[in-house]
Amino acid sequence: MMGDSELAAMRRRIVECCQADGGELAAIYIERVETSPFAWRALLEKLADSSGLNVVIVPGLHHLASIGHPIEVRNILLEFGANVLVAAQGDRVGRAAHK
Repeated sequence: MMGDSELAAMRRRIVECCQADGGELAAIYIERVETSPFAWRALLEKLADSSGLNVVIVPGLHHLASIGHPIEVRNILLEFGANVLVAAQGDRVGRAAHK
């Protein structure tokens, strides 16, 4: 679980990653323990309803572990047609989470 300052820093990194990738930020989904898997379902609904190129930016693949095994969760996102980027720290912003 992230504290408020960590969460704010991660939001900034996600925004920076989106901008570096030339994208437009549509939403930030934050999975909270008390409402899990609400954010995950909302994200999948958004992906299912959208057309075109979708990119899901995650702080790190380990952040997907609250939903299931991170690689399996990433594969589900890929099946929904989303490219998955990891909001890297430091100089490497927005590296792809490939198969």
